[in-house]
Amino acid sequence: MIMTLERRLLSLLSLMLGASLVLMGLRVEVALRDRATARRFEALEGVAGALNEAAGWQAIERGTGTTILNASTPAEALLTRFGQVGERGDEAAARAERHLEVLLTDFSTSELEASVQRWRQSLATLRAARAGVKRHGLESQAWVSLATQNIGREFDLRDVALRPVGDH
Repeated sequence: MIMTLERRLLSLLSLMLGASLVLMGLRVEVALRDRATARRFEALEGVAGALNEAAGWQAIERGTGTTILNASTPAEALLTRFGQVGERGDEAAARAERHLEVLLTDFSTSELEASVQRWRQSLATLRAARAGVKRHGLESQAWVSLATQNIGREFDLRDVALRPVGDH
């Protein structure tokens, strides 16, 4: 059976087309993997930035709350400022939550989930304690301890989230 030139060219073109399709498939796979990596890094950057911002506002809130608790009659402006910095810390925490949902949905680990739960609990405790600060129903040291614990949980969560995937 003798192959004609036309058959040889058709066979060669078929082989080249098959090789091109395989290479194109590999490129698509790499692109999809890169897209997932970019999505993960975007979420990590958002989490880290929002948690750092929340911790900063909550550190100011901790100091303002301590001043309120140690004052015999705190000024109205101080109480207003306490509410404002609490709101800003909550806004940053809400942004962190949105980015955490991406991580928990697509890139979750048991350590990340546990760290998120600890942070959510300490944040809820901090939010509940704010009313006690406003009405002088807390000891100054208890407030400082609660606020500091929450800030520590935020840094712990950030560290767990940013840890390289193989180290979880």
